[in-house]
Amino acid sequence: MIHVLDRFAARPEALDALRELHRTRYLPGAERRGMRLASEWRAPAAARAGAAAEWQLLWALPDVAAWWGMRGQASVDPEVAAFWAEADRHLEARSRRMLVPADAERADPPRRARLEPGAPGGRRCTAQVSLAAGAGTPERERVEALARALPRRARGCRRAEVGVNLPGTLRGGELTLELVFDGAESAAGWCEAVADERGAREAFDGLAARVDAVHYAPLEAGLGAPGLASPVKRTLLLRVEAEASASRVARFERELAAMPDHVLAIRNWHLARVHDPRDHWTHVWAQEFERLEGLLVDYMIDPYHWAYVDRWFDPESSERVVAPDFAHVACALPQSALG
Repeated sequence: MIHVLDRFAARPEALDALRELHRTRYLPGAERRGMRLASEWRAPAAARAGAAAEWQLLWALPDVAAWWGMRGQASVDPEVAAFWAEADRHLEARSRRMLVPADAERADPPRRARLEPGAPGGRRCTAQVSLAAGAGTPERERVEALARALPRRARGCRRAEVGVNLPGTLRGGELTLELVFDGAESAAGWCEAVADERGAREAFDGLAARVDAVHYAPLEAGLGAPGLASPVKRTLLLRVEAEASASRVARFERELAAMPDHVLAIRNWHLARVHDPRDHWTHVWAQEFERLEGLLVDYMIDPYHWAYVDRWFDPESSERVVAPDFAHVACALPQSALG
């Protein structure tokens, strides 16, 4: 059983208005999303004048799968966002916490080895490639061949790996392209379509309807299996909201980068800030797994993920800093792109 604890604090008269708003605007949708209101408490305002009253709600869901189902539905329901926007006008404070079963609690795991700052070297590029309308298997294979040849064609390109994106990709293309460059200048050459063989680049542009590329050097990285063969690579492209404070963003980065300490199925990883401030994305969070189950099972069911780190992403959390239009992409690669 999974429990979710909501806590609200407000002036008594505002809290009464909130409770009615919650009953009519939130509760019916929450029940449709599988949430059951297990308990409810209201603490009266303190004796001194002007003190806030507190209201607590304990929700229950049967298991982690039901919890993710609820999260997925809430994240795309405009009524949920509209409710919280109106509710916040009544509140002085609110919080949401996921309660982990007592038998699932564990001591903090040891920190896994990280690479030295600045390693791996070079400037990296991750690109989502969307194929032109009507493109089939031959066109996709032509794009893959052109991408793998980039180290011979694009100045300063050290490595190129390309993989077909798997079902479940969200806001990505058909292909993930991983590139490593000598430095910023050669990376910019790729971004501006400056390649040694103009014809090859023109062919690529004719087959690819859109290329969404980000350039970065890892902020923190780890290689648990540098020679990993045929990995499943997951890439999360995200945007931190502009109003998030520097201290909150730094804490978010620390907690996200600690995930490999908890989820051992993550074999290689890096977290990076996108270099170009004009880019839509601000961060890249990439992991490699030996098998797809490592992503779909180990990564998704670990309490550190859903009960702790996810609050930075959850539109119902007062601590959210990540914009909801992130891109989640998984692809199969012939060899490690992070190693």
